[in-house]
Amino acid sequence: MRTAGRGLAVLRNPLGLGHGRAASSAARTRHARLALNGTVGVPGFVLHAWQGRIDRGKLAPVCVTSRPV
Repeated sequence: MRTAGRGLAVLRNPLGLGHGRAASSAARTRHARLALNGTVGVPGFVLHAWQGRIDRGKLAPVCVTSRPV
């Protein structure tokens, strides 16, 4: 998972428009989709693994609300 994060950073730095760059990016739509799918895939894996542990009784469920219960 760490490698996926580093890979996205490596891809973003030369192709991204961050840090005040105004020029067009050389990235194609396929590069953007790769970055998006990689970004969504890792957290999705972690959340599914977490839910699996809750379902098997290895972790207590967590209730997150904006108001005290």
